[in-house]
Amino acid sequence: MRLASTKAVYDSVANEIYRLCELRQETLARKAKRQNRRQWIAEMMEFLESQSGVIFEYNEKLVRRLLEKVTVFEGRIVVKFKTDNNVELDYR
Repeated sequence: MRLASTKAVYDSVANEIYRLCELRQETLARKAKRQNRRQWIAEMMEFLESQSGVIFEYNEKLVRRLLEKVTVFEGRIVVKFKTDNNVELDYR
């Protein structure tokens, strides 16, 4: 009540409350994203462990599960995995 009597102080407190609410939402979103990534990694580990032996030829199922996209440039290839990791390969 005492803070409400001073509009400037009240506005400051209200702004801090809104800022903290936004920060909480961002934190929850990051946490959910991390959890989804952990789940995906666990599924991938299970899938890879179920594969038998060494892979010597193209495996469509494996590629679809691991890779987001492959971009070919002159002299290099960029492979983007579904984990948001990138690998650049130079060739000539």
